[in-house]
Amino acid sequence: MHLLLMRHLMLAALLIALFAAVPRAAFSWTSVSPDRAQVTVALSSDGSAAVRTTVRFEVQGGSFHGFDLAALPGAALRIDQCLARTDSGVAYGLSAEEQKDGRTRLSLADNAEMSKGAITFELLHEIDLIEQDNLRVYEGRARLDFTPLVWDWGFERMSFRLELPGPSKDAPIVLDPTTTADYEIELNLDAVVLTKFRAVRWYPMRVIASFDPNLIGRLAIGGPSAPGFGQPSGFEATPVAASTAPAPAPLLPLAGAFAVVLCCLATLWRKAYHVHRVYEQVGLAARFAVLPHTGIALRAALSTGAVLGGVAVQLWSSVAAGVPAIAAGALLLLTARTTEARKPRPGGSWRALDDAQESRYRSLSAAYGRSRTCIVDISTLRGAATFVLFLAKLSAVAYVLRGELPRLAWIVMVDGLLLGVSAWFSNVRSELPHDILLEAFPLLDKWRKTARKLLGKDGAQIRLWVREDESGPLEVRLRMPGKAEGLRGIEVAGEAVASGTTRRIRPAFVARFDAGAAKARALATSALACDHHLSPDCAEEIVVLRSRRGKDGALAPLRTALAL
Repeated sequence: MHLLLMRHLMLAALLIALFAAVPRAAFSWTSVSPDRAQVTVALSSDGSAAVRTTVRFEVQGGSFHGFDLAALPGAALRIDQCLARTDSGVAYGLSAEEQKDGRTRLSLADNAEMSKGAITFELLHEIDLIEQDNLRVYEGRARLDFTPLVWDWGFERMSFRLELPGPSKDAPIVLDPTTTADYEIELNLDAVVLTKFRAVRWYPMRVIASFDPNLIGRLAIGGPSAPGFGQPSGFEATPVAASTAPAPAPLLPLAGAFAVVLCCLATLWRKAYHVHRVYEQVGLAARFAVLPHTGIALRAALSTGAVLGGVAVQLWSSVAAGVPAIAAGALLLLTARTTEARKPRPGGSWRALDDAQESRYRSLSAAYGRSRTCIVDISTLRGAATFVLFLAKLSAVAYVLRGELPRLAWIVMVDGLLLGVSAWFSNVRSELPHDILLEAFPLLDKWRKTARKLLGKDGAQIRLWVREDESGPLEVRLRMPGKAEGLRGIEVAGEAVASGTTRRIRPAFVARFDAGAAKARALATSALACDHHLSPDCAEEIVVLRSRRGKDGALAPLRTALAL
């Protein structure tokens, strides 16, 4: 894998790790493992029932305050009789808050929290089973068809206990085999216990049981009868059981989360388009880092499909499970760095630029500089500000979703960071290929102002020169006359040099002497001299001076040459 690509991925991983490492931040993580759930339905002779639910959680870290409880249609939650109890015996009251999706958020009272240990919630619902069509007469028997609370988690053990008002002597309890085939059953005359091990998430522990109708006074008088209700085989789920399924995420927030991720993907596409346009301007063909021979249409379909598939996996599984698909979608849009392979073009004649030609080159250079700027580029001030704004908006969206839809909040934040970091930190301006002629022009224009200050009235003789051949311009330099004996002139040239994984433009100073000039030998011994040679016709001695220091140190070679 390319070194630069690895750096970007490591940076994204670091940001995600830092985001997840603070347990008490606005998006704090909480590690909780549901252990077991037990439901007890105590029937009364009037057809009502008290549904007691006990659910146990094991907290490994973070700050656990409570959970969202699915709706149980027709049942009233008696919050005053609900409590939570730790294994050490500490009891907490509970508070309930209705949510927009119909769920109830149960929290430990007085903003209590738990960071480690086991805690058991004891809940009480009251329901009239006859009014809710969960209890009817079928073929002369009382038949109960009931689905308790459906959970968003899987459990190691789930149990359902049905307690009758009395023993069913004349008609023993009979269970429907289609709904209890994989349960462990403990059957008595007045109660039945069903146990399911390793229940998956959203498991509806539906129970169909028939018993003596004389135990329920309203049914014994001749209550409602529904032929076909609770058929032992071939039946369809009743509306009550269907309504207890977990409520899906609201459509609007779900669509909003997908829209945010797609906007981040579109931002990465914008960066890829900008990079390809810059490569075209310098006459190079850009290629993608992954599957370089894949067409644009197919690449767009693959990247979009990978991102949408990753989000779907995150919605139905875990957030981490969809990260590889999101990362694959980002990798498909990263452009590989291409080394400029330009054939050398030696020779060419030099000519001085007049004012009109200088103005033209200045305009071309300005247009070139504008084309290389991109709002999705962390190396520019505007790009860095935009990235901060991007993070702020991403955090705002996640903050809005965190309360009612924490999974969507994590999806938006994690996927946005993966795609956003890949867009802003990849192929920054200094890593793009250079057109030395146009990029060196503003540097030389600035150095002309500096040299005129150093030379005073003699600075008017400083001119820009361009070297051309039959194919066009090759190089542009700044020329100034020399006053020392044997010094024909000093030139300033711009050159591109490698700086780590990027490239930058720096000045090089060329002093031209008459062949055999003593001052040429003296300048060649300077610490800043890096090259000393004769011209092809042996008429001039050329000394090249460079400085590896910053802006202030770059003046040293020019001062050294002018000191002659």
